[in-house]
Amino acid sequence: MPKIDTPATFAKAFTAGFADAVRDVAGTDGRISENEAKKVAEPYRDNALHFLEKTGQKSVSVDKLIGRAHDYAFATAKKAAGPDGHLSAVDIRALPEDLQLDAQKLNPPSANARARELKGLAEKISFASFGEDDAGEFVTFVRRKTTVDELTSDTFLKAFGFSKEKQEASDQYSFEPMSKSGWDNLIEAQNDDAGKAALERVRAIMEPLGAKIAYIEDNRPFGAPVFLVARGDEGELFGFRATVGGMGF
Repeated sequence: MPKIDTPATFAKAFTAGFADAVRDVAGTDGRISENEAKKVAEPYRDNALHFLEKTGQKSVSVDKLIGRAHDYAFATAKKAAGPDGHLSAVDIRALPEDLQLDAQKLNPPSANARARELKGLAEKISFASFGEDDAGEFVTFVRRKTTVDELTSDTFLKAFGFSKEKQEASDQYSFEPMSKSGWDNLIEAQNDDAGKAALERVRAIMEPLGAKIAYIEDNRPFGAPVFLVARGDEGELFGFRATVGGMGF
């Protein structure tokens, strides 16, 4: 993949992906309606829907939509890049929300850069809402450099050194996708605005990668380790760990 580091390269790469996504769902008349826009693949769906919302149109021709998407991506990236014309990781965070995930997917940070950022966010967030008491306030960043082809229960347990047989025999162990409502609830449960902002940033990095939430059986009477984990594009697993409490454990 070519390097995405200028407004022009970002707009070109974004438009190529956007064009494929909208053409996949366009009607036989070569137009996109609101219902069809809702079927556009992520991360491009919101861009198609936002165009119709902002213009008030019921539908739009595919070619016009693609052209407007290019112009929008270029103009906003140029503004974010500033006078030097270089689109940095910091500049990407200044993009509108409906372009940030697109930019991160097209130009993901290196594993080391991502780890440095997430490690700094760990001290600002809380996992207390995953349990039933005040435990879960101490969150640590975790990383496994051994690469895996897919994040599954098996690859997670192996990478973090847990017994597959023990965990799968326990009623306490669970390994599930982190849902949209799960993210919303976790953000809302943070202790302050700084925690919410930090968790929003964590979500922006981990949600597009299909983050999972895992509760581990470890024989503690009133507590359990919980992991929020994802797989980077390079294949390594990373995320956060805390011990949460409750009479149910």
